[in-house]
Amino acid sequence: MARLAAEPAMSSEAFLNTLGVNTHLGGLTRDDPWNTDTTQIGEQLRYLGVRLVRDWMVSPRDLERVRALHAAWRLDGRFWTSIAEGSTKDQRDSLALTQALARDLPGLLYAVGGPNEEDDEYAQKLGATLPDAALVQRQLYDWAHPLGLLVSQMEFGAGWTAANGWQGNYNPTNTGSKQNYTPGPADFAAAHTYLSDPAQRPASIINMMRANARLCTLGKPVAHTEVGGYYSARLSPRVYGQYLVMGALDSAAAGDVGYLVYGLQDSKPEATYGFYTFPGGIAHPSARFFHTLTTLLASKSGCYGPGAKPTFTPGVLPIAVAGKEVSHLLLAKPTGEFVVALWSEQLMNDTAHEVPVTVEFSRAFANATVYDVQDGLTPIAALHNAARCELVLEPSDTYLVVLD
Repeated sequence: MARLAAEPAMSSEAFLNTLGVNTHLGGLTRDDPWNTDTTQIGEQLRYLGVRLVRDWMVSPRDLERVRALHAAWRLDGRFWTSIAEGSTKDQRDSLALTQALARDLPGLLYAVGGPNEEDDEYAQKLGATLPDAALVQRQLYDWAHPLGLLVSQMEFGAGWTAANGWQGNYNPTNTGSKQNYTPGPADFAAAHTYLSDPAQRPASIINMMRANARLCTLGKPVAHTEVGGYYSARLSPRVYGQYLVMGALDSAAAGDVGYLVYGLQDSKPEATYGFYTFPGGIAHPSARFFHTLTTLLASKSGCYGPGAKPTFTPGVLPIAVAGKEVSHLLLAKPTGEFVVALWSEQLMNDTAHEVPVTVEFSRAFANATVYDVQDGLTPIAALHNAARCELVLEPSDTYLVVLD
């Protein structure tokens, strides 16, 4: 058994404050079929338990939809806007709408993101360039920062070549699109983090994109402003859900400040998975798994939202976790419980296998209640007066051990 080591816990509230989703209410300029029923979307957001919503605006219609969603959501969550993908005029119009939203609904915005994938074919055909997008990034920062708004860096979707080490256009001096630029200022680096191949695990792609994002925003924390999977990854709905949950924990354990899933619903035009079917609005396993995760980590008191002052200081717990291929994250809730998240991240192919794990604590807890995120809110085990816990993890599954 591994030796006990004092481990600082992460605030469960801080973890929940990193979780968000891209709703895609705005920017419907390409006739993509998206759900714009803000009442239904508000219900879906409450079910998921996410506290950040990312979207963008290119027309007054988009601004009205964001206002309607704010009214329907009715939570302590906040918005993370982005400058819309499009022409040079579209980007500046989007900035003006973001400014209008900040005036009309003060306190709603948590962060404002820079130009979104202006290197993609759609924006490039409309005349967008990376040097110009970097100027918009500067304009955004110069407006937002004096207001106390956090600013994330411009984001990229193209430029992936062997010649630039598959860094896309994140490296400003060696872009795959041959449009080098001088990055504008930002508080966060921003990554678009997608599984696209069956041989990828969440941690590997998250780590790769974190490194890429820092190429144009040196020394800043990273937000994964889009996290998802393409149909080319050939993941079943259940496995995709497993990967999303593990990715959220991987991201938080590495100190990332945002994990915003793309998207709320399936997108056939973009060939990406979502939490819900579209049309239909039927929850995929990923939605149910996220609901379990956020519900078990939520607290009845001491909560605080994104950007708010913490209500408590997480404690330290001497803990030892023994098990090959096992990752863990220790969390503390404002109501006093510790939670140990355990997962065994594996490719879900014929090599996947169960993994035994033993967790020891420095003292006995009155209750150690074990939940399997895939199985919902019914415990799979309940121990009493427990100073150790022996489990067998299913491959790429996540267990939460609640200690009180």
